Amino acid sequence: MKKHFASLFFLILFQSVFSQEYHFDYFTLYKFDKDLIGDNSQFEYNYSNSKDSTYILKITKIKDTISSAVLVDLARGKNFIYKDDSHKNKINDISLLSSSISFTYNTDYCKLQKNGHFYEVLYSLKGNVKIINIKQFKNDRKRELINESFYETAPSEISKNQHFNFRILASPLWCQKFRLKNNEVITSSYFIEKGKKMYFRKLLKIEEIDFSLDIKNKNITAN
Repeated sequence: MKKHFASLFFLILFQSVFSQEYHFDYFTLYKFDKDLIGDNSQFEYNYSNSKDSTYILKITKIKDTISSAVLVDLARGKNFIYKDDSHKNKINDISLLSSSISFTYNTDYCKLQKNGHFYEVLYSLKGNVKIINIKQFKNDRKRELINESFYETAPSEISKNQHFNFRILASPLWCQKFRLKNNEVITSSYFIEKGKKMYFRKLLKIEEIDFSLDIKNKNITAN
């Protein structure tokens, strides 16, 4: 896998005004199911840098088709969207990231947003397994519960800030809605909404890699 990605993702995109290199040193693969039936699983590939949590490359595969590929750069306020519906079962195809469009976004709005963005974080142990329980409320009184989520974690020498790059947690963490006291990798998670368990994620793989992505692309402002 290391050799594969080292040569695969070293790309230069022409006709652009933006240039930035991103380095990735590990990736995680999660199986995602909306419910317990699990008959339409998605697979989420997250490419990250263990020393820099401000960017992440996220690729989603449904059955044998790549459904989305997005590079999020929080520090520069950009999302790079790669659009190509023809990549069936080709998660490592170099042409997947050969072209993109970029959108600017402002995290200040997220930081200032109040309604529905109040959280409570609890920590517990189940045997030797650490569990994080996050409750989301409608207001600061914390009486109206929107949902709660549970995350099991385990030690890992590869990941140092993986919770920032776990897709469900990325937005509220970046928007400073809460902080997590956790240096372990998330091995599984699920949500409870209206008394029902849903949105299950299970870690299938975490692995060290070494590749860089050099992006040169036009900027598009989304209103």
